[in-house]
Amino acid sequence: MTSLSRWLWVVLAATLAVGCGGSGSSGGDDPPGDDTPGNGGGDDGGDPGDGEPGIASERIATVRYDLDNNGVFEGVRQFSYDTEGRLVREQYTYTDDGEQDADFVSFSLSSDDDANSVLEYSYGTDGRLESIRQTQDDGRYIDTTYDWNDDGWLNTSTQMIYSAAGALQFATQQHLEHDGSRLVKVEEYLPNEPDPESTITFFYDGSDPLPIASEDTRSKVRTDITWTGFGKPDAFARSGLNSDLTSSTDLIYDAQERLVERRFTSSINPSVNFYTWFFEYSGDQDRPSVQLIDMQSDGTIEARLEFETETAICQQVVAFLWGAESAEEPDELAPYVPGTGYVHISQCVE
Repeated sequence: MTSLSRWLWVVLAATLAVGCGGSGSSGGDDPPGDDTPGNGGGDDGGDPGDGEPGIASERIATVRYDLDNNGVFEGVRQFSYDTEGRLVREQYTYTDDGEQDADFVSFSLSSDDDANSVLEYSYGTDGRLESIRQTQDDGRYIDTTYDWNDDGWLNTSTQMIYSAAGALQFATQQHLEHDGSRLVKVEEYLPNEPDPESTITFFYDGSDPLPIASEDTRSKVRTDITWTGFGKPDAFARSGLNSDLTSSTDLIYDAQERLVERRFTSSINPSVNFYTWFFEYSGDQDRPSVQLIDMQSDGTIEARLEFETETAICQQVVAFLWGAESAEEPDELAPYVPGTGYVHISQCVE
């Protein structure tokens, strides 16, 4: 989970980094909640907007973080669900083990910066995600609210950052523009400002529902995207719009279409911005049971995450945009809803 000093859409990406599973697919005009064309619910849990309960499956119960790979788990994230199997709460607790945590540099994992923090999810009468509150141990909190149109597409998301005393410190709102079922633009506005503070524009090839590129005016970066034949991202190639800086992410899958390696490198400082994530699986599950962090891609594991599951009903949650990996903690495991920019907060494990 990210700290309160970062943009809230990064917070949701951090949630995805520990709570998602499943696979994407190519598709057409199906609404969010359906990642298989034309079947009304790609993960057999019903459309999150239709109020139907989930089905019995393995769902994420706990994630444990060994942030220095010394065999002691300093961080623990616990997940809670409502009676319909929807994610309603994540609580992260950090206990210092006396050793220095790894310096993750180009991304972040839950750490002592997050201390004892909580994410709480609430839903409207239609079953769609309505708000998320992130609360820090010192009482500071961020509220994110979501406004959906009648077709099931997200119109806006609004973030409000508050002090422990409840004083509003910062606010921002994202406006989403769609072309049919495809997300084409996200504009971020600050209060009382008529022009957007930043814009992410998505580009497509003909009628293909999967974006082939995005451009972000805040970071001044273009991201070119390639896809596997089974609807998951294959590689991201980033280049500065006004500079020669580059970075890339390559994703490697096994025969069961499960991500097994994520390799990142950057021209900014290859000796620092160069790392690999490894994923290990238990049986035929499509959510990893272990994630390993190799900071220099030299075979040394600096951090380890372990995922524990429980058997109970579980329902997908449609979340915010998939920002072409613009957030700090992208999760390629998240099932992408083709052509929409949406992902599922998917704690359900197949």
